[in-house]
Amino acid sequence: MAKLSKPAQKAKVTPITEEQSTSAPATTQTRESAWEGFEKGPWMKEVNVRDFIHRNYTLYTGDSSFLAPPTERTLTLWKQVLGLYQQELDKGGVLDADTHVVGNIA
Repeated sequence: MAKLSKPAQKAKVTPITEEQSTSAPATTQTRESAWEGFEKGPWMKEVNVRDFIHRNYTLYTGDSSFLAPPTERTLTLWKQVLGLYQQELDKGGVLDADTHVVGNIA
């Protein structure tokens, strides 16, 4: 990939007049930098997802009240999974294993 010979310039923000503000839809705040609010690190100059996550991860300590309830499709699938899981337990191990096809869950 080609490198730029000069750094990118910041976006120019033009203030709106009072007339524009009453007729225009609500505007969003403009940030000085795309990285505003993030902890600085090597990830700013190179692709380094691990560094970004380690520096900017915040543990969520809330509860699950923001989640939507499961759909009918999810409930049907979960019922099937629980049935297969019970069959595995009854059998004492794995239901079946294909030794000829390589695969994984990921």
